[in-house]
Parts: sequence; structure tokens; C-alpha cells
Amino acid sequence: VAVKEYEKVNSFIRSKNLLDIDKKFLNNLALISQVSIKESEINYQHGRLIYSILDLYLKKQKIKMDKFLFVDVGTAKGFSSIIISKCAKDNNVNFKVFSFDLIPHKKKIFWNSIKDLEGKFTREDLLSDYLVYTSNIVYIEGRTKNKFKLISEYERINFAFLDGSHDYDDVKFEFNFIKQKQIKGDIIFFDDVTEGHFNGVVKLINEITHQKSYEIEKV
Repeated sequence: VAVKEYEKVNSFIRSKNLLDIDKKFLNNLALISQVSIKESEINYQHGRLIYSILDLYLKKQKIKMDKFLFVDVGTAKGFSSIIISKCAKDNNVNFKVFSFDLIPHKKKIFWNSIKDLEGKFTREDLLSDYLVYTSNIVYIEGRTKNKFKLISEYERINFAFLDGSHDYDDVKFEFNFIKQKQIKGDIIFFDDVTEGHFNGVVKLINEITHQKSYEIEKV
């Protein structure tokens, strides 16, 4: 069976001389946390990009810092938060990930996952083979407008992946909260910057570009 190649992602990683994630790890994690029945094509290449971009950041920063804080919005089945955790562990840094979603972490439900064949699972059960990574992740249930206050005490958010609500007001709130806790070089990774589908995210990216508060790179 031919394996599909994503040349734009491959080229991005190669051109910047980034480290790619172990493909076996990626595919095994994606099988339970990304592969599902849906109309659109299954695509979990954002996992490669999160890992590669964060890896470069950590290699630059870990000589200056002794601990890191990461934010993941839109936990879903837990794919992106585990990718972040794996990258941090591979770099042997002290870190914590706060992952936000409306879906409870310890409620048994069907996930539109291959594991559904075995019945209902909690997310905690679904990710039971990844305890070495989930041990550094704090799963928080609720809307970020209500729950970001739980991380307000932290002075700095080094890296954030935003893939929760795609409503303009929601994603703008998340951006404004996070940017106040970042310094030059820190990163916010927006998913689904897709005109015609997620116009709220696109609108915000256009505003950030105009404000020149962050350097924008689209992949």
C-alpha cells in the first residue's frame, strides 16, 4: 500500500532543518486519537508540525530556562497535547501542559475512534498507553473564557496550540490572554486558518498581521 506523502509539510520541515517526529509513534497515537469516520480526508500532519516547531524552540530556550508552560486548546481525544508532551520529554525539560476542552476527561463516551468497538471509554482510558506523557498534562473541562483563570497565576506561556472554538470572539480572547504572557520568540500555533471555512480564525490572523505584534508564518 502506497503511503501518502505531504510534500508541503515535508518541504517545510526540510527547509528549516527541523527534527521530524518518530513516524511509528505518530501513527500509533493517531490511530486512536485522529482516525475516525468523517467526510473529509484524515489528516494529522499538524502533529508533525507541532513537534518540529516546538523542538526547535526548546533547543534554543532550554539553556536559558528551567521550566516551561504549554497550553493546548481543543483537547478532543488528546492528540496534540501528547505530541507537545512527547516533544518536551524528548528534550528532557521540566514542563506542564494545560489542555482545555468542553469534553470531560473522566466520562465514558463513544469517541468515533477505533476503540469504540470495545465500548465506551473515558479519555483517560483511551490514552492509558501514554501515561508517561499524560502525567505532565492537566486536563481542564469548560470554555476557555471561564477556565483560563486557572492559569492566570503563571507569568509565561511558552507555546500554545489553539484548535478549540473557531468563533472569532473566542479565539481572539484566547490570543489576547496568551500574548500577555509571552515574550519575543514564544509561539502561538493556530490550526484551521482556512478562508471560507473558519473565517473567524482568518479574521484574527489578518488583524495580528496588520498589528505586527507577531511574526506570522503560514504553513
